[in-house]
Amino acid sequence: EGTWTPTTSTGWASLTLDCTASYTKIGNIVHVMGFVAINGTGIGSGDITMGGLPFTSSADSDHRPAVSVFAYNLYSNVSNYISGLINNGSTTIYIREGGRTGSGSDMGNHFDTGSRFYFQGTYRAA
Repeated sequence: EGTWTPTTSTGWASLTLDCTASYTKIGNIVHVMGFVAINGTGIGSGDITMGGLPFTSSADSDHRPAVSVFAYNLYSNVSNYISGLINNGSTTIYIREGGRTGSGSDMGNHFDTGSRFYFQGTYRAA
């Protein structure tokens, strides 16, 4: 058991993430959860990605586990649902707008200062 600090990639303009995250690892199974508060100015863009998972996920392409996300105080409405996944062989969580394809599934433009989200997921470590 422990804590970890998610990192974010591009697409956030001058927004910053304040994160609280923890994990539990039993054998090669890792459960992560956390809370993210978005601060700064402007509106995000592009994909929402959070790196820095405490353990690299399995490289097996059949194991891309889903991540549950609950978001509120968004800049704009999400027409479908929010979903996430942990890519295989990585330490990164991707959060997208579900039910859409291509660039239309980017979530960054739904977030601005004051937006918040909770997440949790379970994955197999490498």
